[in-house]
Amino acid sequence: MAPQRGSTSEAEDEAYQLEIQPSHRRSTDHLTPAPGAGKSQQRTVYDNWLWEITAMAVSLVGFALLVGFLVKVNNSSYTSWQNTASPNTVISIIITVTKSALLVPVSACLSQLKWNQYWRSPAPLYNMQAVDQASRGPLGSITILWSATRGLKIDRWTLTGAFITVLALGIDPFTQQILSFPSRSAVSTLETAFIQRANSYVSDPTRDSDTIEVSALDPNLISAVVSGVAQTSSPLEPICTSGDCTFGEFVSLGICSSCDDMTVQAAQTCHVPTDDPYADSPFNVTPLSCTYSFPSGLNLSIPWAAAAQNGTFSNESAVFDMMYWGVMPQNITFSSALGVRDPIVALLSANITTQELYYVVANATASPPKPVLTECIIYYCEKEYYPSVYMSQEDHSTIISKTQPLVQANFSSTSSSPVRFGPPNGMETTLAKNVVYTVDDRTYLGLRKMLRTVFNANTSTTDQMSDITTMVYSNGLNTSVQSVATSLTNVIRSGTDSGMIQGTVFQAETYIHVRWPWIILPLSAILATLVFLVGTMYASKYQQFTVLWKGSVIPLLVSRIETAHGADLDSVQSLGEMHMVAKGMRTRLDRDKGLVFVE
Repeated sequence: MAPQRGSTSEAEDEAYQLEIQPSHRRSTDHLTPAPGAGKSQQRTVYDNWLWEITAMAVSLVGFALLVGFLVKVNNSSYTSWQNTASPNTVISIIITVTKSALLVPVSACLSQLKWNQYWRSPAPLYNMQAVDQASRGPLGSITILWSATRGLKIDRWTLTGAFITVLALGIDPFTQQILSFPSRSAVSTLETAFIQRANSYVSDPTRDSDTIEVSALDPNLISAVVSGVAQTSSPLEPICTSGDCTFGEFVSLGICSSCDDMTVQAAQTCHVPTDDPYADSPFNVTPLSCTYSFPSGLNLSIPWAAAAQNGTFSNESAVFDMMYWGVMPQNITFSSALGVRDPIVALLSANITTQELYYVVANATASPPKPVLTECIIYYCEKEYYPSVYMSQEDHSTIISKTQPLVQANFSSTSSSPVRFGPPNGMETTLAKNVVYTVDDRTYLGLRKMLRTVFNANTSTTDQMSDITTMVYSNGLNTSVQSVATSLTNVIRSGTDSGMIQGTVFQAETYIHVRWPWIILPLSAILATLVFLVGTMYASKYQQFTVLWKGSVIPLLVSRIETAHGADLDSVQSLGEMHMVAKGMRTRLDRDKGLVFVE
């Protein structure tokens, strides 16, 4: 019986020991895994990272959708966007989902890293609090980054996760800068654009030909001549309803001009005036009347009156005050001038610029020096124009690429048929390829008469110039005939028989422009998160052999602290004091004891 009593007593003692054992000691021991039991399992199973991997995949897909959407809308017209939500709203939705998914693995990795640091080596107990706060959002991440600069020892992976969390704050404002909406010119199908050209010109058909002489010129052409001489003609404006148009190359009937300095080529022939006023002086043999013969066969005579009669004379010397400028139209029908056959008008001009001419008895028979001699012609031609741009706020000007003279083929003074023009001799076709140009007989005769009248002008020191002569003299003959030719061409191109060439119309439109550099920050955050997730997974499995507790609070509830110096955190009465004590306690997780922080 004694042994039986002894056995009962031992059993009671064992039960008593279990009863007085601290409750937290019992709960911890049965949760602590056997050494190496969990390690093998964690090396082969990735199920605990499934949510984080899925969230990372969602983030990558979201960024791919963002790039695809941007590629689709880039440079597209904003008016073509027919959806209720604006493009910025679509981007905001995509980036919100992408960023939310992005922060899932960042938070999980930070939560796991707060455990990893204690499996590796001793670390301040306060780091558990700091890293846990970083895993909860930007404020904790900013705090831990700031604390790291103030001496808090934190591993680089944890700092990387905190930096990514802070970096994610800039994703939303950066993505709002991706799109801009500038304006550009775009082709419009709702507007019209035409530029004028002509293959023929007909006088105003509403005029009564029975009451107007055959050579009477169309008032539009008269106005063109006057405005050309006065330099007041305006460029011919095309039809452009949007105010922004372009026109291609085209060819039109027009009026051309050409001038050449003939001072050297012209031959001078001078003789003594028949009514020589210096008959009683030694200079009665001075040849003051001169004729100049041009290479085209035209002649220009300058009377001796060009020399002022109030010069100073003596038996030994004479001084003539010379001043003359004149333009003389030439009648050269069916002949050529400056290489052009049958121009509308040919003009010869002389300009004596020598103010004083000195003679002595020894050179009394010398001819006066040549004046500046100019030959000009105005003629029918075809003009080929470069492509041009019309802007409503700017003067429109068409630039001529080349011209070709036209030769009349059927004019008869006894016929009222339109005058036909073709290419000059030696040319097979016109610039417009086999186009026959025509001008009505009234214009053909009247324009020639008008130009001969306007450009028949001369003046000397004693003459009073007319208004038109003054304008031609002031502007210069070359400039005047060129301006008249351009003004007449504009009237012909816009006449009642003119045609229209369609142009391209542009109008301002708002379009969507993608500013690609602004996606660098979201892309950097996603790539950094991917590296951070893979690095944390690898470190947790192969380097530190830790248990994946992540953000669970249960492991913290069942863990305990063993301190070498008997520090007891249970007696601390304030949060600040507890943080101070925790910063001074360097602990690690004992692999053999499980969830026990050992100082």
